[in-house]
Amino acid sequence: MELNRRIGSGRLAEIFGEVALEADRLSRRLGIHRAAIAEVPRLPEHSERILGAYARGINTYIDRYKNKLPLEFTLLRTVCMGATLPNQPETVITVPSYRQIVNMADLSASLSGHSPGQSGHPGSKHYDDFIKPWLKVEHHPMLFERDEIEAHAEGMLYMQPK
Repeated sequence: MELNRRIGSGRLAEIFGEVALEADRLSRRLGIHRAAIAEVPRLPEHSERILGAYARGINTYIDRYKNKLPLEFTLLRTVCMGATLPNQPETVITVPSYRQIVNMADLSASLSGHSPGQSGHPGSKHYDDFIKPWLKVEHHPMLFERDEIEAHAEGMLYMQPK
């Protein structure tokens, strides 16, 4: 949970140092955390209650077992960023459906997966294209280099200000 939260908000370098800067830059460029913040006002009231209860559960666990957290917190000399406030649901929803396996030695060997698909638009052919791979815990390559991205692109979207 801790690594997912840090990946989604682009905060791995805080504990892993310079080796994680590229992964943080990518996460920030993708805007995963910003998207979560933007999504919060659109949540139905019952979702807010669920996220608040989830956050309280995490906080209760951390408070109860703060001296018995997993060994990596001691080894990395960090604290669990998982502690969250019920009034900060973006902290909880930043990466619930996004999986990322980042190979710090070779970024081109990194994998990711998310559901339901590449597009949030119901009319898109990519609206639900990752559901089956997600259920099978299959991942796709993460593309970091511009030439790789352009080679796999279906098209280009150009946006110009008025």
